[in-house]
Order: sequence, then C-alpha cells, then structure tokens
Amino acid sequence: SEPFGDAATSFMKRLVEGQIVRLEYDGAAKDQYNRTLAYVFLPDGRLANVEIIKAGFAETYRRFEYRLKPDFFA
Repeated sequence: SEPFGDAATSFMKRLVEGQIVRLEYDGAAKDQYNRTLAYVFLPDGRLANVEIIKAGFAETYRRFEYRLKPDFFA
C-alpha cells in the first residue's frame, strides 16, 4: 500500500463523489494492473488529477510521456 493511500482515496472520493465527471484518455485506457488511466474533469472544469497533486496526495509520473505532463508539473 502507498503512503497516504487511504487519505488520497478519501480526498478523491470527497472531490468527485455524487458528481458527473468527464474522463479523457491519452493512450491506453488501462495499465498492466487494470487501473483506469484517464484525466478526470470535474463539472466546474478543474482537473481532479491536478487537484490531488496540489493537495500532496499524488505526484507526477516522470517516467512516461503524456499530454498534460507539463500541467501536472506546474
């Protein structure tokens, strides 16, 4: 289990629960562990992926290239 995994799950749940979000894919939709790989856009336009990074519960993958990588580093 990842450090702060439960806190990260709780944060994301509070952020998206009960809302209709838009998923946008950038390559494969699943990884080798069958996890969904998507950008998660909230109804207000914020990107949930960026919000969890800002909150300190996630970090930007450096190993792979993806379209919004510069936004995640910002």
